[in-house]
Amino acid sequence: MMSRMAWLWLFLTALGTALPFAAFLPWLAAEGPNLPLALELAAGNAMSRFAWLDVIVAAIALLAFIAVDGKRHAVKHRWTAVLATLCIGVSAGLPWYLFLREKRRDRHLLATGTILPSPPATEKRILSMNVTRTIAIPDQPDRPYAPT
Repeated sequence: MMSRMAWLWLFLTALGTALPFAAFLPWLAAEGPNLPLALELAAGNAMSRFAWLDVIVAAIALLAFIAVDGKRHAVKHRWTAVLATLCIGVSAGLPWYLFLREKRRDRHLLATGTILPSPPATEKRILSMNVTRTIAIPDQPDRPYAPT
C-alpha cells in the first residue's frame, strides 16, 4: 500500500514529464533534432538565459542531493532519478526521487510498524580561523578532530 505522499510524488512525476514534453515535442516535430537552433533559442535573450541557468543550478543541486541523501537513506534505484533529471529535467527527477524515498519509508513502516529513523550522526566541534562550528559526521567513532 502506498501512502498519500507517494501517490502525490508519482502524480507530480507524471506531470513533470508530460508538461515539458508537451512543449518540446511540437517544436521537435517542426524543427527536427536541431541542437544548434535549440541552443541559440535557449540563449536568445536575458530571460531565456535566466531560466536556463536557474534550471542548470537546480539540476546540479538535485543530483548532489540524490547522491548524498540516497546513499544515506539507502534508496533503491536512485540512479533512475538521476536519469530522469538528465533526460527530462528537474520537474521529473525531483518528484521521482521523492517517490522512491517515500516508497522506502512505506516499506519500512509496513514491515516493522515503526517510522524510519534518521541515520545516526555524531557531533564534532571544529576550530578553524577562531570560529567554532558544530557539524554532523555520520557513523564516525568519537575521536578528536585534527585539522590537516
